[in-house]
Amino acid sequence: METKTFYGVEYKSAGDGQTFDIFPTLKEAKLFSKSIVSFGKEYNPLYIFKAEFNRQNVFKENNQWNYDDYPDTIIRCHKYYKTISN
Repeated sequence: METKTFYGVEYKSAGDGQTFDIFPTLKEAKLFSKSIVSFGKEYNPLYIFKAEFNRQNVFKENNQWNYDDYPDTIIRCHKYYKTISN
């Protein structure tokens, strides 16, 4: 199985949900984490992580990386870089 390394930004979303967005570099992930609060008061960045993703489940959409949310999307989590939330 081919994998690709991404940095994920996990954040709290509207309605007490959680989701994450993926980026090819740590720099891009950090920039995105700073912008999350502009989404609204219910949004809050939680942490940044580095992981290997199944290449079959990641794709570019509207010039941004996205993923299919399947059990085998994240193959291995390498490291939690930073906890952001209070």
